[in-house]
Amino acid sequence: MKYIKVLGSIGLLAAAVALAGCSTNCVVSSYAPYQPSQTQKLGSIFSTKVLVTNTGGMVVDGLTNGRAMLTNNTDKTQNVRYHFNWSSPDGSPQGENMPWVPLVISPNMSQVVQGVAPNPQATNFQVQICR
Repeated sequence: MKYIKVLGSIGLLAAAVALAGCSTNCVVSSYAPYQPSQTQKLGSIFSTKVLVTNTGGMVVDGLTNGRAMLTNNTDKTQNVRYHFNWSSPDGSPQGENMPWVPLVISPNMSQVVQGVAPNPQATNFQVQICR
């Protein structure tokens, strides 16, 4: 019985380490109207491979449309995933957690990713890109 508990604990520890490793290979770019966009690099190696620029938004039919340009700075294809997190001007989360979207960026190429706010109160967003 102790053997099974030890194996279960080791399995949980391995899963936690694997998840922690994934979370450090991310870049988060934030946008709020009338403020400069901010980019946070959560993994120094990954953030030099995929650059996030031109984060911005515009209102269409009462909903903020967010966008960001992702640039692959390498000569290898980058398989990434991204999602948008939305909030109101006071920082309150808006809408459900948006799903992760897989994306393949060819070597030395750029792609624009877009997201639409879940409601009119969601004017600020973060786009998170992970490997």
